[in-house]
Amino acid sequence: MSTTQYYVSREGKQMGPYPLNSIAEMVKKNELTMLDYLYDDSSGDWVLLMEYQDLAQQLKDHKPEAPPKPGSKQPAAEADTEDHEEMAEAVSCARDHGCRDLILLKCVVSYPADPKDYNLRTIPDMA
Repeated sequence: MSTTQYYVSREGKQMGPYPLNSIAEMVKKNELTMLDYLYDDSSGDWVLLMEYQDLAQQLKDHKPEAPPKPGSKQPAAEADTEDHEEMAEAVSCARDHGCRDLILLKCVVSYPADPKDYNLRTIPDMA
């Protein structure tokens, strides 16, 4: 394990020195971002945290889950079940708290929507 200490800079404020594993923990806790700087003695300059290979190696498993590919959709059965359960819970909560006049609006995910995505057959479920 390296005992090298590094200075970091966030929003122009210099902090440290810290060991690299402490800097990695600060990134995980959102106390630093990958767009903050680390002073690299070997290059004699400030480098972005995301460009410092030793730190990137330590954080490789900390990446957030990637979003789905553009245009891909959640499996229909899964989406319908989740949407129905969430809608039923919202209606139940509103009625439990005295709401008797309730209007549900049907929306599509993207605009302009393709008519095949309107899913008008779900309207009776909202009654």
